[in-house]
Amino acid sequence: MVVGEKCCDDLTEGTVGTESHAEFLNFLDRRKRFVGSSKWQANSDGSLSIRRSGIAILIVSTAPGQFRFHLDEARGKVDHPTILDAKISAFDFVESGKAAAYLAERRQRAKSASLRSQ
Repeated sequence: MVVGEKCCDDLTEGTVGTESHAEFLNFLDRRKRFVGSSKWQANSDGSLSIRRSGIAILIVSTAPGQFRFHLDEARGKVDHPTILDAKISAFDFVESGKAAAYLAERRQRAKSASLRSQ
């Protein structure tokens, strides 16, 4: 991979290739630590929970071989074939910033609806 990075750096006259590769490896390392973290708590109902970036993540079994993740008060709708897949999907969603944006929008809509009903 170093040869490809060197070639990319030479072609772009910068370190874009090397930096992008380092960022990607860092992301993969963070994801690996997240899915294997000892901070995951097994709950009495069989679900797993953890907090990441201030967001409560809950992984539940919806059927044999089907797992979903919930974020704070928002219930997930996508089934994953394994717990590992659900953890990876939750990590990617939270890390991308999309989870925080979704939850903020959801809270804003709930607040607006509450004000309209008064």
